[in-house]
Amino acid sequence: MSHKWKKYYAVLSNDHKNKYVLMMTHLQLLQRRLDSANKDFEKVVQRLKETPKYKEYDEYWKERARRIMTNEEHNTSRRLRDEALEECGFKEEYDDTASSLRQANDMVRGQRGINERFRTAVYILYDLPEPEAEKTDIPEKQCAICMEYKKDHVLPCGHVFCGVCIPKMKSRCCPNCKKSFEKNKVIKMFD
Repeated sequence: MSHKWKKYYAVLSNDHKNKYVLMMTHLQLLQRRLDSANKDFEKVVQRLKETPKYKEYDEYWKERARRIMTNEEHNTSRRLRDEALEECGFKEEYDDTASSLRQANDMVRGQRGINERFRTAVYILYDLPEPEAEKTDIPEKQCAICMEYKKDHVLPCGHVFCGVCIPKMKSRCCPNCKKSFEKNKVIKMFD
């Protein structure tokens, strides 16, 4: 539980405390499921890397990874990966573990959104001020835009910025990779 939230947790009714604990427990269970799915996927990928066909795929991918690939190159890359999977006989296992990983990731992301909405409702219900953005002097934790506040919001592309700068982005486009994003897809990270 973050130190900002602890002071608000003390004023909650028992029902709201129980709901919060239940939500955090559910998030932890989903996170464990995500970690497990990630380990299963890594095992399959590790087995795939041992095949000769994978080396061909890997070389093809590394040549083109430094720039944006055309659709044809992307399709060739996928075809090479699929050939490597079929050669060693576990394409179905790869697809299943990749699907499980995506589902677990989506569930964790959804639960984090539910937790964030619950916190916002609590701020409103109890007439509490929302915590301000946290300033930091540690360069690795500073927002790359303002260089002042702590990075605590993740864009769908994976880049992280502070909660002060993201609402100010007029183009709804990531400053790093230029991918567009929707406001409701931004995830707030908690300590």
